[in-house]
Order: sequence, then C-alpha cells, then structure tokens
Amino acid sequence: MEKHTAFIFPGQGSQYKGMADSLKEWAPAKPFFEEFMHQMGYDFTLMSDDELSVTQVTQPSLFTLSCIHYEYLKSLGHTPFITAGHSLGEYTALYAAGAFSFADGLSLVACRGRLMHEVSLENAGKMAAIIGLDLEKVCRICQDCSKDNEIVEAVNINAKNQIVISGNHQAVETACLKAKELGAKRAIVLQVSAPFHSSIMRNIRKDFVQKIEEISFHRPNIMVVQNVDGKIHQDPFRLKHNLVMQLYSPVRWVDCMEEMSIKGAQRFMECGPKKVLSSLAKSMGFEANSSEDMLNKQ
Repeated sequence: MEKHTAFIFPGQGSQYKGMADSLKEWAPAKPFFEEFMHQMGYDFTLMSDDELSVTQVTQPSLFTLSCIHYEYLKSLGHTPFITAGHSLGEYTALYAAGAFSFADGLSLVACRGRLMHEVSLENAGKMAAIIGLDLEKVCRICQDCSKDNEIVEAVNINAKNQIVISGNHQAVETACLKAKELGAKRAIVLQVSAPFHSSIMRNIRKDFVQKIEEISFHRPNIMVVQNVDGKIHQDPFRLKHNLVMQLYSPVRWVDCMEEMSIKGAQRFMECGPKKVLSSLAKSMGFEANSSEDMLNKQ
C-alpha cells in the first residue's frame, strides 16, 4: 500500500470508443470481460461513441473498464490507502476497497444505469456546467430560477468555480442565462440524457433500494470517501444508504478531495479512461497522474 497515494475513479462522461483497446488482450482482464458478457449480453469494446453514450450502456461499461484499470495498476504494485469516485466512480472505489465483488457491483451498476435511462426516456431534464462562479452564487441562481413545476439545483461541486446544475429543461436554460449575466465565464450544457443527482431522480429510489438490498456489502479494507457528504464511511448499512442518497443528492467532490488530503493523500491517481479527475486535481494544486497516461507509455 502506497502511504500517500489516493485512487480516484471517474464517472459518466469519461467513456469513448476504443477505450478498452489497450487492456483488451491483457490476460487478467479476461474474467471481467467474460462476466460483463454473461450479465449484459453484448461487447462494449466494439461500440461506437453514440452507443456508449446511452446511460444504461455507459454505466456498466465504464464500471467494468475502471475495475480493470485498477487491477492493472495493482499488478504493477500501485495500491491506494484511501479512495473515492465521482458519482458512478464511487462504485469502482467501493469495489477496489473490497466492499463487494465485481459481479455484484456490475449487477448493481447495471440496475442503476437502467433506472436512470428510464428517467431519460421521459425527457425529464438536462445538466449544465457553470464555470467561474462560486457555489453560493450558483445556489442563489438556482433558487431564483426554480418554480413549483420547474426546478434547477447545484448537483456537482467539482471545483470551487466549477459547479454543475441539473433539473428541468427550461429552469436549467434560464439559470445558464442568469449565470452569464452575473459573470460566469461559461455555461455549458452537458451531453447527458437526464437530470442526474437532482431531486427529480427520487422517482427511482424505491426500485434501486430493492436492488441494493439484494447485494452483499462488506466493510471496506481501505478508507472510502463518499460523495454525499465528503466523509469516510465503513459500515455496510451506511455505505448502501449513501449510495441511494447519491442518486438525488449533490456530488461534493471538492469535499471528497479535501478529506483525502486531510487524511494524508499527497498524490492522486485517476484510475479509468480519460483524465478528467486528474486534471481537476491538478487545478486544485494537487500532484496527480492517471492510469491512461501509464498505459499510453507502454
């Protein structure tokens, strides 16, 4: 275990066509791909960007590949003493910490992706990234732009001046215009299919609770920081509760990063495709690297 290294796992948006190419022939990855095929019935490694962008495909595919990235790093002798994941990435963090098996994690993530996809079919809303305003200002904008039948909320606190909002279509669009009026550098509508992490997602809570209760959770063997409060949790009941809450609660990523730093993290290793989280970590002043960089150097 590397005393000062934290592993961080990416969420939805880090997928891309060919993302598994560098590890597809790696022998230890074979059981992961086989279990994916057994449960899902298709080969995500052959899919186009459009196919991978469908939520019910994205989530199990990205979870699987990020788990393989973790196993690859572990085979090289790299292991974390603390870990966290952004939204979907929290499931990979829990797998890495031994909270559940890969097969159980995949089954749970597949259910999560399917339920979220069903929300997207209802055309319930959208998300946007507000760049250049702090959380207090963004929350005030959201409050001003929300009505009884149209809501918008701050849902991803990715950095102190990068806040993602989520909600109904018109409310999000109005909030983006308001943010620009108040000095936001950019307001970028995200290419996602539903208002993730907003209170609209409460509609899938009951079905997800039923699924998560079927999964056997264990106490993690390393520290895991969860999104809902940016704190470390080990009790299996609390881990499950927080994953349910995460569906319709903000991802407090700044708090997660600060908590890992307080616990002694001096380096951050992003474990999965792309380099979204390692770039964010660097923007916060942390030393960061990615498994993608290591694979590209092979």
